[in-house]
Amino acid sequence: MGDDRPDLERVVVGDAFELELVIESHGLSQPTIDDNFVRVADLVAAPDKMILHSEVRARREQLAAFGPDGSSVTALDGGVALLSPHVDPILPECCGDLGDLGSWQALADLEGEAWREIWIGHPVLLARRAGPDLWIAVNQEPGGEMTPQHGPILVVSPEALRERLAPIGAILEEAVPAFEAAIGDLIRSPEDRRLAARALLGLPMYGDA
Repeated sequence: MGDDRPDLERVVVGDAFELELVIESHGLSQPTIDDNFVRVADLVAAPDKMILHSEVRARREQLAAFGPDGSSVTALDGGVALLSPHVDPILPECCGDLGDLGSWQALADLEGEAWREIWIGHPVLLARRAGPDLWIAVNQEPGGEMTPQHGPILVVSPEALRERLAPIGAILEEAVPAFEAAIGDLIRSPEDRRLAARALLGLPMYGDA
């Protein structure tokens, strides 16, 4: 590419990272990543489901208004977090939610050397392929120049990213029953309760149960 911003720091991450599915805690549960996020798996696995119930029931008004089209219920704030010993965590940004898994899948499958905007909330990521590697620039302004305005630029293995993304969808699906239970009598119909749980998790409402 003509403008690779050689002045910006490069940090080689390679395959030395993990992905976690997280939601923003909003002060209702003890954050386990950064100061604001809690792992979905931790909420679901906890013997005491009070924290999960608190997180879900913070959406009480949305859930009480749940209708056949599901328009009242939006996915919980959060998404995918990339954690590596080499860099600060890449965390979901403002307005990012559990429905943004597709953005990470698009990132892993990215082809071509032109910078592309990847939505994880705002600020966004900018990313492009550079030979076998994936270059990712964090904290970039959405709708701005398609060249990173500041570093660092992370050099990541796309194969490792695809591999670590593979189980994330299953984690969401496995969380549906726990979220249904947390919704409880806020929605009387069992089928509507299931659909609302899927909506909270950012899953297609009419996907497989």
